[in-house]
Amino acid sequence: MSDSTRFSASTLRHLEESGWYPERKIQIPVAEGMDIFPAALKVLQEFGNLNIGERGQGMNVAKDSIEFRIMSYDWKKGNWHFDYVDELAKSIDMRAYPIGFTSNGGNLVIDEEGRVFMLGDIDFFMGSSIEETIEKIINGIKANKIEYKLVDDKWIIDNI
Repeated sequence: MSDSTRFSASTLRHLEESGWYPERKIQIPVAEGMDIFPAALKVLQEFGNLNIGERGQGMNVAKDSIEFRIMSYDWKKGNWHFDYVDELAKSIDMRAYPIGFTSNGGNLVIDEEGRVFMLGDIDFFMGSSIEETIEKIINGIKANKIEYKLVDDKWIIDNI
């Protein structure tokens, strides 16, 4: 898939302005105990350490920027800030990994299938791929709010 079909022209411009280029693949330091899986590793190799986009008026919600952050330590040990990742993983029955943040405080998390979620005061399903996620955030396209339901003493996502 070419980059012009992966991203819209406006998103491609923001990506290039941030330092991204086609086939970018940076080294990711993997600390002992990091539970990184292929989907997370691929996203961080391509977008890690980039700040993409800007805040402003979007298509149907505000545009935002994304900071892709590489966690080069075992983020699970003693860091309550990442409890939300474990909670998401339990609700979707698969591993999840933090990949970055939006400037409005949303925590971006990817699962083993490559689906991306934005977790915060309200949780959103951003899309089934990193491309869809970047498009929505950079261009201000509304994402689906996650609905949870309690099943057998476990919270699960009801609408993805």
